[in-house]
Amino acid sequence: MKYYQMDAVMDIIFPAHCPVCGQILSVPKRRLRFISPFQMHPPILQELICKPCFYRLPFILESHCVICGRALETPLADRCEDCRRYPHIFSEARAVFSYKGPVQQALYQLKYQGRKEYSRFFAATMDYYLSDWIDSRCITAIVPIPLHKSRLKVRNYNQAEEIAVRLGERIGLPVYSDFLIRKKATTAQKDLSRTQRMENLSQAFCINPKYIIPSAAAIHSLGSILLVDDIYTTGSTVDAAANVLVNAGCPTVFVAAVAVTG
Repeated sequence: MKYYQMDAVMDIIFPAHCPVCGQILSVPKRRLRFISPFQMHPPILQELICKPCFYRLPFILESHCVICGRALETPLADRCEDCRRYPHIFSEARAVFSYKGPVQQALYQLKYQGRKEYSRFFAATMDYYLSDWIDSRCITAIVPIPLHKSRLKVRNYNQAEEIAVRLGERIGLPVYSDFLIRKKATTAQKDLSRTQRMENLSQAFCINPKYIIPSAAAIHSLGSILLVDDIYTTGSTVDAAANVLVNAGCPTVFVAAVAVTG
């Protein structure tokens, strides 16, 4: 059963909450009329957030960096200062929101307070606002940024994977949640400089051996890959992951994040 089908069943027992204000969202009547869960469809964006909170969200719409997707203060520029100074291994990144206000709060709850269901809303926004861009890049598969096993044990789930799987179901792309392995337990990145971030992430990722050994269920021909993460800050994490993918033969790596800082 697909994620959204399981979600729809759970909504009847445990109603979903708005990811911003936390109030209970009503279960759409059209979903209650379904006889079989296999007839269910992914909820539309408006069903996953209350209307007043939707209009509080810091969307990135037109003026954004052509490399990392960060919102630009002036439409005359095409790149942010960070991308003008530092090259990236990935080709392009896009994000739906600026990382501030209600989005920052909701992502914190998704990441650290067990609100796994908020990934549904974030996947829906990525589908609605980024699907045309994803389609135009001829992307063939989605790979979420993995967590180290020690951190996964504490959180019980990987928020990037939860978002990626739901996004993949919506746009019809396969998701390889185990393609990358985080073999190094890196320290928190938020208080590190760019140089420290790069050192922290050095040799942090590797390809899962099952996709390398010929006798295993390997991906025989890598196309363009979409890396999915919750937050884009400096790009150090996705660059480290993209480097591994490129070295494995992936021709192009793109990045989609829920939110970008700055």
